[in-house]
Amino acid sequence: MKKEDFKDIQIVQDHIRKRQVLATSFRKAKCSFFSNNYKIGFGIKLAYNTEEPYNINLQKGRGKMYDQNHFNISSIALSKKYTKPLAISSEKLADIRELLSYIPATHHGYFNSIFCAQETLNRLSQEEEDEVDENFLNY
Repeated sequence: MKKEDFKDIQIVQDHIRKRQVLATSFRKAKCSFFSNNYKIGFGIKLAYNTEEPYNINLQKGRGKMYDQNHFNISSIALSKKYTKPLAISSEKLADIRELLSYIPATHHGYFNSIFCAQETLNRLSQEEEDEVDENFLNY
């Protein structure tokens, strides 16, 4: 996946009801179901052997009828989650370098490009910090 593929879904929180479902949560679900037949939410199964999923209504307000004017998550434009490249911690980079000897030499170029990109990213972020410090001192 590319950086552009990750979307910030925080805006969706403004459009859905926040609640705990029968003392369980989405994390405990074994299966999730999204369907055009149930547009106001989704279904979960807490066990693989249950027949019907438990439907979770995400629409704010009262009523069981789907109202596209009131509730249409698909119309929400999601922005990019990350606007800048993410830095890999120096500890993680050190671990990868240590394991490089176990990786076939044909793939070393890929990992070396990651190391180079991270060094550039660290240098640029350090320059930005230095620039902020200089601007702060000018006032």
